[in-house]
Amino acid sequence: FGVVGVCLVVVVLVAVGGMGSMRSAHDDVVTYGVPKQLAADIAYGAASDMHFSETLYVLAGPVQRSNYLGDRQTFQQALNHLVALSAGAQDKPLVSAIQSAVAQFDHNDARLWALVKAHHSSTALRLVTNGLQKSAVGALTTALAAYQHASAKKVTSQTANFNSTASSSQTLI
Repeated sequence: FGVVGVCLVVVVLVAVGGMGSMRSAHDDVVTYGVPKQLAADIAYGAASDMHFSETLYVLAGPVQRSNYLGDRQTFQQALNHLVALSAGAQDKPLVSAIQSAVAQFDHNDARLWALVKAHHSSTALRLVTNGLQKSAVGALTTALAAYQHASAKKVTSQTANFNSTASSSQTLI
């Protein structure tokens, strides 16, 4: 009877330990992983919208600049949210790359805006479609995609940890 009692205690301890590990892995995914993944996706989409409206004001003239400014503000809000969620050391170089790309994008946008205001639309169009701004957009979307990839990889790892703990607990019980 004592052996059965000891076995039951071991089973209960394994189950409690397994549940705690599963809860921790689940919390990591729900609290950190998925929100960062979603924030990166939203920032990527906002960056695409921002570049589209920038191209539109280059093509249509200053009357479309306000559309761009609204999209730029939406992107900044999305980026601020992503940065706020990115407290881990592994996030810092990814966020730094995004911020550097944003700075270059903004620098080039100021140049585009000056050209559009001065009615040099053909030069502005070349910059936005084949020149410096196209490269800046590429750098920005590449940096955002790297963040998306890293956050997706982390969620996959956390989910695998959860599944492994669940499987081990079930086997031991």
